[in-house]
Amino acid sequence: MAPRFLGALMIVALAPTLSACWYSKGPVIFQAGSVQPIEAGPYRFHPQGEDPVDVELQMIPGGGYVYHSDDEVMSLFVHEAMNEWYAVQFAGEGSFLLFAVAHVSERRVDFYDPPCDEELGAIEGIELDGSDCLITSRDGLLEATRIVAGRIDQGVEVELNSWAEPNWPQYEPE
Repeated sequence: MAPRFLGALMIVALAPTLSACWYSKGPVIFQAGSVQPIEAGPYRFHPQGEDPVDVELQMIPGGGYVYHSDDEVMSLFVHEAMNEWYAVQFAGEGSFLLFAVAHVSERRVDFYDPPCDEELGAIEGIELDGSDCLITSRDGLLEATRIVAGRIDQGVEVELNSWAEPNWPQYEPE
């Protein structure tokens, strides 16, 4: 199986840049249900418009990851929505949790700022909160992730926040 690249790598730049965001007041992806689609190890994270950041990703036994950077340590929980597309849950400001949509390929992972609109707000388990989506269920989160992934696959412009690649000696970027 080719390694896949997904992780908390977007946390450094993603959280402060979300203009409209997906958030929840409590977890909707739990450690026991979290998948681990990539290998642990060092990664290079490329936030849009900023210098690359080197981070370390460690697997949590039973599901999920721990993300380490020079400034931060946090948990990350991931759920597959469809082939190569994932919902990612991570800590936000205060007690809120934030979400991203991630696409995993053999060479890198792309992290998208998920939009919030009437179509997504109509999904059971999602509530419109101004320009944000309040996620109240895992099923709602996964359905919204599938819709956003389908839009991207069809060529609809969705803001690419960042991308990541392994930072291993044997890895050669494209």
